[in-house]
Amino acid sequence: MPAPIPADLRQQIWDRHHLLHQSAPAIAAALRLPPRTVRHLLGIFRVQGQPTQPRFDLCGRHPSPGFTALHQRALELRRDHPGWGAQRILAQMTADNASGQELPDPSTIRRWLHQADLAPAPRPRRAPPAPRAGQVHEIWQMDAAEGKALRTGQKVSWLRLVDEATSAVLFSRVFPLPVWAGVAPVAVQAALRDAFTRWGRPKGLRVDNGKPWVITDSDLPSDLQMWLAGLAVAVHKNRPKVPQDNPLVERAQRTAADWGEPGTHDTAEQLQARLDEEDRIQREVYLFDGARSRTEAWPELRWLGNPYSAGAWEAIHWDHLLALGSLAGLRLRRLVSKEGRVSLYDHHHRVGLGYAGRRVDVTFCEFSGHWVFWSDEQEVSRQPAWYLGGDNVRALQVRRRPERARRAAEEIPPVDRR
Repeated sequence: MPAPIPADLRQQIWDRHHLLHQSAPAIAAALRLPPRTVRHLLGIFRVQGQPTQPRFDLCGRHPSPGFTALHQRALELRRDHPGWGAQRILAQMTADNASGQELPDPSTIRRWLHQADLAPAPRPRRAPPAPRAGQVHEIWQMDAAEGKALRTGQKVSWLRLVDEATSAVLFSRVFPLPVWAGVAPVAVQAALRDAFTRWGRPKGLRVDNGKPWVITDSDLPSDLQMWLAGLAVAVHKNRPKVPQDNPLVERAQRTAADWGEPGTHDTAEQLQARLDEEDRIQREVYLFDGARSRTEAWPELRWLGNPYSAGAWEAIHWDHLLALGSLAGLRLRRLVSKEGRVSLYDHHHRVGLGYAGRRVDVTFCEFSGHWVFWSDEQEVSRQPAWYLGGDNVRALQVRRRPERARRAAEEIPPVDRR
């Protein structure tokens, strides 16, 4: 018997039918489900007036009394010997099996341990590297450098953007702050707007796992990531602690220090002008293969990518639903506080005192703009995410205290690029 459709997927089917008035075949194609299943569920939902909950009690085969005893014995051995895995538990059960009773497979014992929350933590596996860009302006690698000393002793940071397909340095922006963490996300957003105006929008940006590209130690997309999603610019996160995933921009950082010679400049403005010129030389003059410059080898590098213009153009073409789409596929796990609340983006959402101290699943419905909270595959609360409005996302003011970012941005004097 096939497994029942989970509750969050049932809710999506109902939302698409009830709110967007999509047909059963269209819903089936969007969610990759059999049309017959969608029609069957919609028939049940219409009678009830809402999505019904899955019947997990009807799934699978009912175990025999003998296997029930083996199940309990396996769990007892695991509790008594926390260091034993499924194979060791099976070995002990085999040694104790004087009657010759049929024993479960190791995979069955592993499933029992997992269902009882007794499974050992999985060993982390390094994910394979992401595929590289094959076309100009498909992916830009982005990285920041900090603590670069000028002749006066002042230390600055800078941001670099490198086209992944050609290794051409497209953009540099100097910030008169010694530590990159002190650069506000809105200042990075302003720099990206300048880069997009000059080169158009890439299809994606490849970044490390630091601020402000991502929220450190969080499974939520950052304000900057959602703003980029609204411009149809994907964010590709490198594997943690693997700088080799961004080799071109890492190498470009060393080149910036060698060619730009920060220690020969007195101000951030002087260094900015020097880096602009060195970037142009790297693209248009430097013979990367001994015979051609990068712009000669890739004439399409001069062509703009997807169009972009700050101000009115962005206000018209920025897509709020695309931005919220970066949340739609998430299924989060959160601990409910003793007040019965869950925190998301520093905003507190009520789940209910009855769930205090328990963990609930959280999904986001982009059609209604609500966080949906689940316990045992049943919806227990639905709360509006008013702070995810388009103006807040575009202004990077999703978090509860956006004034911190504004104050930090005001402390950064603009660098004169003339």
